[in-house]
Amino acid sequence: MTPERGSAQAGPLSAYLDELDPAVAAVFRAIVERAETLAPGVEQGRTYGMAGLVYRGRPLLSVRQTREHLGYYPFSAAVVESVAS
Repeated sequence: MTPERGSAQAGPLSAYLDELDPAVAAVFRAIVERAETLAPGVEQGRTYGMAGLVYRGRPLLSVRQTREHLGYYPFSAAVVESVAS
C-alpha cells in the first residue's frame, strides 16, 4: 500500500528510519506517530539538514541517532520552554 501524500508515512524520514536498528526506529516512529496525531497534515521533509517533519511549510521536528544518544529536535520555542526546568 502506498502512503497518501501529506502523510508522515512517506518521505525522507521513513527512509532514514528504515536504515536504523528496529528498536531505535520504533522509538522514533512513536514520536512521529504522536506528532501526526497532534498535527494532522504534517509532511516529511528535510529540516536543518536532517530528515524530519514539516507542518504548514515550517520545520516541526527532527530525530537523529548519534553514537552517544538518540536526539529529538523540536523546532518550537514553546515546546522547548514547556520542558525546560
